[in-house]
Amino acid sequence: MSFNALLMASIYFLFKKEDPSLKEIAWSAFFTALAYLTRYNGVFMLLAIPVVFLIVNPFHSGIRRRFSQAAEFLAAFFLFIAPWGIYCSIEKGSFFYNKNYLNIAYEMFAKNRTGWDQFWFSNSVQYTSLAQVAFFQPCIVFPHCYE
Repeated sequence: MSFNALLMASIYFLFKKEDPSLKEIAWSAFFTALAYLTRYNGVFMLLAIPVVFLIVNPFHSGIRRRFSQAAEFLAAFFLFIAPWGIYCSIEKGSFFYNKNYLNIAYEMFAKNRTGWDQFWFSNSVQYTSLAQVAFFQPCIVFPHCYE
């Protein structure tokens, strides 16, 4: 629920005025950053909001203003997540460090066969990336594929 509330706050500040100023864009980026830090799948907003500015153009702005708004949003977002990214870089060697792909691997390949703890601490070492999980057994991940 808090994740959804943060996303709604981001959207609220984005559409609060007919043409958002830097202040509203920064608030929108702040709440998007908090949503991302709450749940990494909030990263979709990092793409969605610039697409809204650049392609959807709900504020009927010129191309220069649209690029400016998208850049302001992206810059503010990265500024707000920078402390966490720097910490991850220092501790784990990657600004965007996470192992959420292991949760997907467990759900797809080990659930009801192995306990979560056993999977996480021993079986998970065979997976090193989301791409590897997706292509380990593609027809399980992508049910409409044909081997």
